[in-house]
Amino acid sequence: MWSGSCGQELSLLRQFCLINGMRGAASPSLHIEQESYRASAYLKVEESIKYNLILRKEENFARAVALGLWIKRPLSPWHYLLPGMFIFDYLRRSAAVRSYSAAFLFPRKLALELSLQALAGKDREELMRQAEERIQEWLAGYRLNAAEIREGHVQLISLLLEHYLKLLKAEGDEYSLLVKNTYNDKFNYQNFLEKMTLAENKIDLAIARHLGNTEEIKKRLQAERDQVAELRKKEVLQFFL
Repeated sequence: MWSGSCGQELSLLRQFCLINGMRGAASPSLHIEQESYRASAYLKVEESIKYNLILRKEENFARAVALGLWIKRPLSPWHYLLPGMFIFDYLRRSAAVRSYSAAFLFPRKLALELSLQALAGKDREELMRQAEERIQEWLAGYRLNAAEIREGHVQLISLLLEHYLKLLKAEGDEYSLLVKNTYNDKFNYQNFLEKMTLAENKIDLAIARHLGNTEEIKKRLQAERDQVAELRKKEVLQFFL
């Protein structure tokens, strides 16, 4: 089930989705980037800066999760014995990080795009209808279009949309300032992160059930949860000293 180097090395359920989606499910993410570019063209300079701060933060977070899992993965004895393994390992790592980032960022880029439209006055119910359609198309490409997986993503996007909308309206020229001025203290921000974690875990558990809920899947899910929790804990300490 976990064929392909990305799935084996990063130990992520999302890698399974990506590996099986390589047969032709890449277009939705390109569509997201194109739509986000067009939407951001209508922003004021200040809002455009905030948009890019948020997007860069999410991209950096995705890479940090992937790299953390890669570094902590168990290595075989052959890794240390075969000449050139360092270069080979680097190339595999780069491909795996890109693949993980694409899967992690899809719902976040979609939510960010929708937040731009909400900021422009678009109807919230219509935006969420669009979100469900886009998620359904994306998951269908990965053969994961089960109702509970789709509904979990819609809930996550709804939560992220509200979060991004608040950040876009906040004062600040750094991401940390946007967060501070939106949530005021670490307890409010932690409350948001806990809600997001619950939504993400709900999705992962739904994917696990869809894939058979084996011990290996549970172990890989836990590794991802631990890495995300560690990074978010550091983030809270960094933002609210």
